[in-house]
Amino acid sequence: DLLRLDMGYLLYGNDISEETSPLEAGAEWVVNFEKGEFVGRASLLAQRTQGLARRLVGFELLEKAVPRHGFPILSADQPGNPIGEVTSGNLSPILQKGVGLASVVPRYAEPGTRIQVDIRGKAVPAIVVKPPFYKKLVISTPARSSPSTSILCSCRTGSQWISRRFATPGLRRWYRSKTMARWS
Repeated sequence: DLLRLDMGYLLYGNDISEETSPLEAGAEWVVNFEKGEFVGRASLLAQRTQGLARRLVGFELLEKAVPRHGFPILSADQPGNPIGEVTSGNLSPILQKGVGLASVVPRYAEPGTRIQVDIRGKAVPAIVVKPPFYKKLVISTPARSSPSTSILCSCRTGSQWISRRFATPGLRRWYRSKTMARWS
């Protein structure tokens, strides 16, 4: 379940169910309106034109805490005002911070929006991010590597990108083994 959450994969029964439309879950890519008639097409079109009542978003906690299924999501600009609910949440072993998915009012669904998660009576600050929370190390090398060619290593940890440029593959391997081992 932890690795699923780090990648932002949805879990049926928590993040999606028969009461959740693909539009609300952020899975518009699975619906082809050009295909013609299909079961539920009319209600999905109506939902698309009238606007969504809720939206599934990813979030990262800004303090060390563990969000859990069912915890209320609160507005950061209007403390105490419930705007949604955590559908999946946990402490990410890779990122070492609380991450989760939540169903919120569409106004708060934009990445970068500040929200709060009510964790056992304490409002913990969080920020809306676009899943996946974790992306693998990306190594960009030129078509022909030579000892004088630099190599760029990048990885995304939640909402931050970490990049380093190395002059030689040997230096890149050494740096990666010392500091970036968890992203390999």
